[in-house]
Amino acid sequence: MDRSTRFPLDEGINGWILKRNSPIVIEDMEKGNYPRPRYFQNESTNHGLRSFLGIPLGTLEDVWGCISLESREVAKYSESGKEILGITALLLQFALDKIRLNKQLESLSRDSKSSQSAQFQIE
Repeated sequence: MDRSTRFPLDEGINGWILKRNSPIVIEDMEKGNYPRPRYFQNESTNHGLRSFLGIPLGTLEDVWGCISLESREVAKYSESGKEILGITALLLQFALDKIRLNKQLESLSRDSKSSQSAQFQIE
C-alpha cells in the first residue's frame, strides 16, 4: 500500500482500533462478525488471515497509529499476547517521543544560534 494512502476509520479493523482507541484480539476472523478488511472497504480480503492482534499507539486523547499482527493460524494471539504487545507499544512510543523531542531541541538550538549570529551582525 502506498504510504500516502488514506482510509476511512469505519471500514477496516485497523481503523476500528484507531477510532475506538482500544486493543483487539481476534482468534478466528472466519468465525464471528469479522468480515471487515484490514484497512478499507475496497481492499482485497483474500489473504487467508485467521488471527489478528491490534494495539493503538498514542494517548487516551490522541491516537495516531496502531501496531497490528496477523497470522494464518487460528488462535495465534491471546490476551496475554495483547498485554505484552501493549507494553512493547509503550516502549516504542517512548522511543519515538524521544526522537521527536530531540529533533525539536536541535531545531530550537539552530534557531537560537542563527538568531544570535544575526544579532551580532546588527550590532
